[in-house]
Amino acid sequence: ETELAKRVVHHILGKGYQVTPQLLDKLLKTKNPVETCSQLLENTGPEDILLVELPTEKKEKKSIETPEEEAPPIHIIQDVTTNSTCTGCYEDFLHLFQDRYKQLADILSVRPGNPPTQISRLPSQGEAYLIGMVTDKRVSKGRDEPITFLTLEDPTGQVDVLLPPTIPENHVAQIVLDEVIGVRVEHRNNIPIAREVFFPDLPARNRHPRTEKDVGVLMLSDLHVGSIKFLEEEFNRMLDWLNMENGDKKQREQAMTVKYVVICGDLVDGVGVYPEQEEELKIDDIYQQYEKAASLLSKIRRDIRIVVAPGNHDAVRGAEPQPAIPPEVAQPLYDLPNLTMVGNPATLELHGIRFLLYHGQSLGDLVETIPGQSLDKPSETMKIQLRKRHLAPTYGRHTVLAPERKDYHVIHQVPDVFHSGHLHINSYSTYRGVVIVNSGTWQSQTSYQKKRNITPTPCRAPLLNLKTMKITELNFSSQGS
Repeated sequence: ETELAKRVVHHILGKGYQVTPQLLDKLLKTKNPVETCSQLLENTGPEDILLVELPTEKKEKKSIETPEEEAPPIHIIQDVTTNSTCTGCYEDFLHLFQDRYKQLADILSVRPGNPPTQISRLPSQGEAYLIGMVTDKRVSKGRDEPITFLTLEDPTGQVDVLLPPTIPENHVAQIVLDEVIGVRVEHRNNIPIAREVFFPDLPARNRHPRTEKDVGVLMLSDLHVGSIKFLEEEFNRMLDWLNMENGDKKQREQAMTVKYVVICGDLVDGVGVYPEQEEELKIDDIYQQYEKAASLLSKIRRDIRIVVAPGNHDAVRGAEPQPAIPPEVAQPLYDLPNLTMVGNPATLELHGIRFLLYHGQSLGDLVETIPGQSLDKPSETMKIQLRKRHLAPTYGRHTVLAPERKDYHVIHQVPDVFHSGHLHINSYSTYRGVVIVNSGTWQSQTSYQKKRNITPTPCRAPLLNLKTMKITELNFSSQGS
């Protein structure tokens, strides 16, 4: 039988393929394995044969180190979980916006030039540097072109500022309500006129912190387990690769580098999230959805740390910041020894590299508000969030904000990696040294998306190497293999 197995293997290798142990066993049980194999290869494409080493020839596998027994730890820098204090009263909202102003004003205050002037002490002539929250933005018809007026407010008062045509049009377009900006003004005819507008922005950086060895972070989001659209077969294909059960030597070596799997929201599809959702559910019980998710994630190697943040479909409060998915509904996930739950947003360190996780619900708000933004290029909108140093600047739109006494959406510490999801479209970029990743989805097109002409990019998993800070997109769809 060993000789026959070798003949079958050599026959498949001669055709340019390799074979899984399971398929080899099935072939050897047929009447004529070599002939059956020939027929199979004639009717099979490359995507239908898994590129894995045979158990009888482990020479290449010996070059791959054995995984560590324990998953690496993570350091949680900021997370609202266990820290929420809001009750929804007026004072909570007041503290939220006061904290937002203070955090962002501290960033804007370090700009070179004159120190900021309080609005209540704005001189009636000369120049001044103001830091204020935008409480109103209105456009009036000018003689030749439209003129924009902003109302800025700080803890001492408010003032109207005119933005002349000399301010770059894209700067003016990107200003949204409730964000904090800096404006250098001069008085003309008793009207403060802006000379320059500043967003808090990130400091310029040319170099990333990096790890000495190859450390892989597999970045996922929007699994929507429980939906009839959840692509379970493709997800299992990814799990097999992650566990080095398929793929050629290079692919398995790549899988071997993975030390973290980060899931950035919408682990399950939830129940009652939108009208008539029950018609698109395969599992209509929230507890069973999390049980199914835990069953899938339990297949991941124990030397890999799994990080799960919630999204708007998960069983947590809808208002952001969201605490971690609670054990009351997701105990099977808490039972996994290598899984860590965090809130949304959350700032973490993985192997010394700082990650900002945010599911991304406010991306839709910014696309609707700022001209030139698009749902199919979420990484460009994520750049705007970094420039504003805020994840959800405008209050009162689709993204509901909980009035915590601290504004957890302020990007106070500069991340090395900014990871979002929500829009179901893979998108990557960099901005001032920050790697930007929107990690797509594992759900095929829904009826909601079809009505709005949104085409998702499912089953494409970005793998970030922390040594090179380069992203490899792994396509586990039936078309990608």
